[in-house]
Amino acid sequence: MRCDAPRGTASVLFALTLTLLLTCVALTVDLGHAWLVRGQLQNAADAAALAGARSLDGLNNRGQFATAIATAETFSAYQRADGTPVMLGGGDVVLGSWNFAARTFTPGMALPYMVNAVQVTTRRTQATGNAVQNAIAGLWGTPSTDVTATAIAAGGSPASACGFPIAMADCGVLDVNGAVKCSTVFQFASGSMQNAGFTLFNTQNPNTPDIDCAFACSLRRPLPKKCTCTNNCVASSVGQSIRLSNGNNLSNGAVDDINAAVTSAGGAVRVQVPVVASNRPPGSCGSFQYNNLQQVVGYLTLDVTGATGPPNKSVTATADCSATGSPTPGGYLYGYPSTTVYVVQ
Repeated sequence: MRCDAPRGTASVLFALTLTLLLTCVALTVDLGHAWLVRGQLQNAADAAALAGARSLDGLNNRGQFATAIATAETFSAYQRADGTPVMLGGGDVVLGSWNFAARTFTPGMALPYMVNAVQVTTRRTQATGNAVQNAIAGLWGTPSTDVTATAIAAGGSPASACGFPIAMADCGVLDVNGAVKCSTVFQFASGSMQNAGFTLFNTQNPNTPDIDCAFACSLRRPLPKKCTCTNNCVASSVGQSIRLSNGNNLSNGAVDDINAAVTSAGGAVRVQVPVVASNRPPGSCGSFQYNNLQQVVGYLTLDVTGATGPPNKSVTATADCSATGSPTPGGYLYGYPSTTVYVVQ
């Protein structure tokens, strides 16, 4: 009886097993390395997109487009993947419009798009000359692996569903020297007596029931009758223009909601309010009327500290001047971010 046949079979089985084992090791080592690099590229894409979106500083502010792209490229280079800085190339940073409701990105830097988003793609590919090198799979003819990551960051303005329903004109936000006023009183009257108006963050003409509902929603107060908001603010991008109304809509119910929220918060409630274009000199609104469709040029962060009812209807607030500054030439940068920025994809 021959005994060498089993030994030959065992050798074949060992060779097959070893090949399979080496293949598994190659997959584990090389794929694991590629996934690690992909995670690093994703971190870089997220950071770059967020930085770029913050630098937009206003919807459709063309003066900030180049700055947003440059900022994204700078922040990407601060990150490292596979041991080297993550450098962006031409076409890796794309500006465009993010639709919060449909969750879609439309590239483009020209009207009618609302440029509120930055898409960043980071790469380690053969085409860019820096593909991820494989440690073992190269023995099987696969020396490298292409790895990419993409992120989109977008500015979400105060939630249109339940934003604090007050708007200010840029001429009233700034003093005569072009600096943001660090404390102000929203006064609701007519003509030159007012410096604020109401808004529902859309093109509808605000009325008292809707304004009362908006105050209750934004301040997380008990909802008035027939108010349908959910008290769950989901960021949604406000359009280029919103309709304002004069201050006759500040009801006693809204005043009560504001003062109750201020008391509950320990003295101040932080909100964001839209700033609209007045085409008036800084610090001199004159007879600017808060009863038209106006272009949104930015947002101001405020600490609301109280409200009063008739006859001198007003809301008292202090601007967050730690984030304020002067406008840039030809732009709408007031030193505060025009929106809250999110990684949306």
